[in-house]
Amino acid sequence: MNTITTPQAAHILGMSYRTLDNWVRTGLVTCTQVADGRGSRRGWTVDDVTRVAYLQSLRHSGVSTQQFNAIKKAGTLDHIFDKYLESEKEHGDAYDFGDLVVVRENKVVVHTTIRPKRKAIQEAFEALEAGLSPEPLTYKDEPSGIEIV
Repeated sequence: MNTITTPQAAHILGMSYRTLDNWVRTGLVTCTQVADGRGSRRGWTVDDVTRVAYLQSLRHSGVSTQQFNAIKKAGTLDHIFDKYLESEKEHGDAYDFGDLVVVRENKVVVHTTIRPKRKAIQEAFEALEAGLSPEPLTYKDEPSGIEIV
């Protein structure tokens, strides 16, 4: 299975279809297979879903949609994702991802790797291919930030 539908992607991500659809329509996220019109479907790859999972991770740590949009407008969000995903594809588990640090008011929100999320997403794709319903990703283990001294 190369791609999954938007409802399947939303289920894996543990978010509503409406939220995911809104993020696509506003340009915050993209997917590989774009819907061409009425009755056509978007197709999501593992990389596409991983990008959204990383955004969800940031979102659960308090980064706002407005901040996402500002980062996206500056072009740095896609650059970060592309670099992480390219490095993982090239080096796999041998690559030690750097942390992404977001400074917000008086807090530093530190995120570790996207590897665990990507691995869970790949397993979810495999479950769908086998005809099983995968468990949605959870974000309860995400760091909430540390105070700057």
